[in-house]
Amino acid sequence: MITNIEKQYFINLLNRDGYVLNFSTYSFNVFTINSIGIALCNHYGLSKGKSLEAFLVECSPDQAKKLLTDLVNYYEANCHNEIEQKDKKYYGLYVKCREILDRESISSTAVTSAIFDDLESAFSTEYMSDQLQRCLHEANVNPTEAIGKAKEVLESCCKTILQERRFQEQIPTNLNKLTKETFKILGISSESVNVERPEGRLIIGLLAHLAGVVSCMAELRNYYGSGHGRNAQYQGLTKRHACLAVNISFSLMQYLWETHDERREEIDIL
Repeated sequence: MITNIEKQYFINLLNRDGYVLNFSTYSFNVFTINSIGIALCNHYGLSKGKSLEAFLVECSPDQAKKLLTDLVNYYEANCHNEIEQKDKKYYGLYVKCREILDRESISSTAVTSAIFDDLESAFSTEYMSDQLQRCLHEANVNPTEAIGKAKEVLESCCKTILQERRFQEQIPTNLNKLTKETFKILGISSESVNVERPEGRLIIGLLAHLAGVVSCMAELRNYYGSGHGRNAQYQGLTKRHACLAVNISFSLMQYLWETHDERREEIDIL
């Protein structure tokens, strides 16, 4: 976690008498929306520098890390003369800030990756491996992107299962319909359960809850995930929400894929 004392190094590097580097008010708002989902100057009604300071006082540790990382990366790309010439006023601050960010980048991840290796091995394609990796990474630095990715990888899993099982109709694009067809083709839909047995009623209850979770995942992505344009007042969710979405998605994918794998002999390969 970046401490309050350490945040002051970043403020001294980035805040140039009320300005933040070479940003205009408009470009700074656009930058912070893309970084942490908030147009800081609009949100606080202050100068760019004061808005940045106010945000760092009240934001979460993960939001601070995300925005400061993005700003230092921007500094490296756009203020390289100060770095190359080792500007006496700013170079020492830059080195200190980079050291702090490098330390934070190797800290332990908050998202459990226990399921990740199994899924990556199961799909064994470059595309799915990349999507899973990005999902895990973004959960820690960009909750909005992670929530969108959590829905996307679940969709990819379902589409892969339907394709491998020779699904005869057009594959649905709606997540609720997509997972419903996946459950049905795997023989784990409510219609496939024997309700006369006590455990059957429990399984139907679990399946109903899973359907509800999938519906909530779709809505969560629509309101708080990537893939949609946002207005300047948009405020995204936090890492804990992203971690919840990613872990739910990974757990459901593992259940679906293991069921698919165990029942491969049922696939009509003719």
